[in-house]
Amino acid sequence: MQFPLLSAAMESSVFPFFRRSRLIAIDCGARHVSCGVFSVGATGRLVLLRQAVEPFEGECVSVADWSTSTARALVVLARRERLSGCCHLALPGRHTLLQFIRIAAPEESGRAKMIAAAARRNLPCLLEQVAWDHLPAGENGGEIEVLLAAARSEIAGGLAAAA
Repeated sequence: MQFPLLSAAMESSVFPFFRRSRLIAIDCGARHVSCGVFSVGATGRLVLLRQAVEPFEGECVSVADWSTSTARALVVLARRERLSGCCHLALPGRHTLLQFIRIAAPEESGRAKMIAAAARRNLPCLLEQVAWDHLPAGENGGEIEVLLAAARSEIAGGLAAAA
């Protein structure tokens, strides 16, 4: 299952979310959920409009406890701050895997298949068990460097549903 953890398409070196009038970024931390609502200023820079934090109560000793606490905090935060629309979630490092890989630079039409095959070889789990995405990081000669990002499906899917 592929999940948009990263915006993979870049146009004119600007991420697509900069074309929106408003951006909601949510940080799902180890003990809290925080959010920032941004707009894009006249110069193209992000402008923080408002921010909010919702701490967890109790101990999150397991992944299930953390997921449940995070989902609850997301719901509380979204209601309190009246958040709606598309948002970008950031997960703590302990729940994600980031890995740079190099592959032969394929034609644009075959790039997605080649990256998926490289992800199968380089991620230490089955692609069906994770939400993953990629971001081209650069080209060098006949190779392309790609950042793979993955998180367990039950974590990413549950949080995306709550958000």
